[in-house]
Amino acid sequence: MEEEERQSRTTALIEKQIQEGRLNARNGERTLLIAFARAASKAQEIEKLLQDTVLGAEVANDTRNRSVDEIATKIDKLPLGRLQKKYFKTVGKDIHDQDFRKMFEKVNQQRIFLMHNFFKVFPVTKLNGNEEARIKLKEIDEILSIGCEVFSHAFVGAIALSMKIPPTKFREFLAFVVEERKKARKKLLPR
Repeated sequence: MEEEERQSRTTALIEKQIQEGRLNARNGERTLLIAFARAASKAQEIEKLLQDTVLGAEVANDTRNRSVDEIATKIDKLPLGRLQKKYFKTVGKDIHDQDFRKMFEKVNQQRIFLMHNFFKVFPVTKLNGNEEARIKLKEIDEILSIGCEVFSHAFVGAIALSMKIPPTKFREFLAFVVEERKKARKKLLPR
């Protein structure tokens, strides 16, 4: 359901910009720009899942009494390559399935192409009716969909569901954990 809502919001935003004249696009261009936006949205969702998973591990293992905001600010600023390394050092260290790492690399390669090279290879001025661009976006979208599913399952299954916490409340939960840990430390430490 979340996927459908995101796609609907993305489509509505682009259509609104077209109607307001802020985005001039013919039908073929419009379709491909919407497909691009949907794929980019999935890439961002994957990054958010990785950030929250690493954040959960960092909070759980924190020994410096940092706030969730302090930890999250550092994690949220990490470029995806460094975030990936941190993910595999913390959470992913227990994943010994090489196919998982290969899948991650494939997802990341497609994300990089989408975000950094798509419009170099397929300029906006040449999108209308561009079948090659449509096929490439479909391929990227399928791979990113798999990535969303895998990382969402890993996050929800390993962290949120095991604690019965909705993913949208996860950061609030972590802030609560940090505050309770601080209170417990104050009680334990002599004054």
